[in-house]
Amino acid sequence: YSSGMYVRLAFAVAAHLEPEILIVDEVLAVGDAQFQKKCLGKMEAVGKEGRTVLFVSHNMGTVGQLCDKGVLLSGGEVSTTGKMSEVIQSYMTSGDVDSAEKVWNPPHMPGDNELKLKRVSVFQSSKVSSTIKITEPFVIEVETYAAKNIREVMIGLIIKDNFGVDLIHSSSAFGIKDHGRKIGSQTVRCVIPAGLLNSGRYSISVGADTPNTKQYFLEYNVLTFSIEATSSEMNRYQSTDWRGILSPLIAKWEIVGEK
Repeated sequence: YSSGMYVRLAFAVAAHLEPEILIVDEVLAVGDAQFQKKCLGKMEAVGKEGRTVLFVSHNMGTVGQLCDKGVLLSGGEVSTTGKMSEVIQSYMTSGDVDSAEKVWNPPHMPGDNELKLKRVSVFQSSKVSSTIKITEPFVIEVETYAAKNIREVMIGLIIKDNFGVDLIHSSSAFGIKDHGRKIGSQTVRCVIPAGLLNSGRYSISVGADTPNTKQYFLEYNVLTFSIEATSSEMNRYQSTDWRGILSPLIAKWEIVGEK
């Protein structure tokens, strides 16, 4: 069986037994959307029945939706406890200062004996930068090393906001036609358009897999970066709270008639 099938079977058995305490560890990391929806429904039902659900996940959006209280672990020890919103905020800011690039040395590169992660970088105007101007596009580069020829590899990116909500989830499947990997290093880049995300702080998670076959690595919150409101229109109205996930610049305004 695949890892996904094992998790499906384990969750089905655990849910059927109607335990007083249901421990669910990263169950939403596998399976299709329908399976994940069933899992969420079952966990919510168990909680409403007065039983305890201990939900372990890196998906802050789902954790925030499902849980009222949270515990943040760091290095095997309890780092933060309290309201879920406060714990999420602590988790997302645990990387303290923004970092525009992370490079792993060979003994510590995430991955397995086939594919490893070497570097993740954020660029704007051809320079590594953790402070992004909202009016210009920026680039995320991912460098990997393949120890053997691999038939098919997809590189995935997740950009989250400061509350752990997934904003962009994309893959090299969109835009790159040849997914085969040869022995050696390869760098792929993902271009994020100007004026897409609003000003604020964001994190990047990176993964690689052969679809429906194998996951080589999945690294959460590898980098953090900030987008600054550099638009003249936004600076002109600094007192205005430009709320929302998307930048206000993404909407195009024009006069279509006057009388």
